[in-house]
Amino acid sequence: MVGHFSAGKSALLNALLQRPAFLKEAQQPQTALATEQAFAYRKDGSCEELQAGKEYLPEEYSHLEYHVNAPALARIADYTIVDTPGFDSGIEAHAQALSNYIGVGSAYLVVVDQEKGGLDETTLQFIREISHYSDQIAVV
Repeated sequence: MVGHFSAGKSALLNALLQRPAFLKEAQQPQTALATEQAFAYRKDGSCEELQAGKEYLPEEYSHLEYHVNAPALARIADYTIVDTPGFDSGIEAHAQALSNYIGVGSAYLVVVDQEKGGLDETTLQFIREISHYSDQIAVV
């Protein structure tokens, strides 16, 4: 899932999971700990189980992985869904997290804020960029 900052990516995933507050919707990188199983992957490739109360900094970790027991996810169990930060948040850690996945994804769901009135030039440029990696792009 990709899109502008505050476009509704996390809210859409929360709706899919049927857990309104599972993924936090905030400007700073967040960690939601209410999960069945979760892992933090260090930049060196090592992996550790997520610990409640521990801060996971983007300078040290490449990504967090959650295994969630949700009926809607069972139907799409062959996929890994990545909730990325907004591509225009202006926060370097967000840009780094997003760049970790561009080129890795096999399909992209571009979430557009309906209040912005459609696809702006920044979103179109981003779609052009990800189209170099996949032709499976949907806009919601």
